[in-house]
Amino acid sequence: MSAAGPLSSARFARALAAHWLDIGRAVAAATRDADLLLAPMGLLGYHVAEAAGIPSMGAFLQPLEATRAFRPAVLLHRLTGFTRGPSRPEISRLVAGLTSGAGSRPPAG
Repeated sequence: MSAAGPLSSARFARALAAHWLDIGRAVAAATRDADLLLAPMGLLGYHVAEAAGIPSMGAFLQPLEATRAFRPAVLLHRLTGFTRGPSRPEISRLVAGLTSGAGSRPPAG
């Protein structure tokens, strides 16, 4: 089994879950006097901003849409083990397209 297989994904999810409450509290504390929340963690940022009554926007530090130079970084390699070669470009683009902008507040109006 590869290092990026299902067990690796489960270990990653468990490690993240162990710290999720602390991460949420830290983000909430950082927004106390904020006018806007720019967050690299889309869904968490959205919910914290919603609770604080301030606008939010995802500030992702890696490309979410596939480019020639970069594959999408949206957990695809962790979930599927697809880490090498152009074997699944359509799946990569589909997953990135479905998740890009996830957690960004929709425009008002």
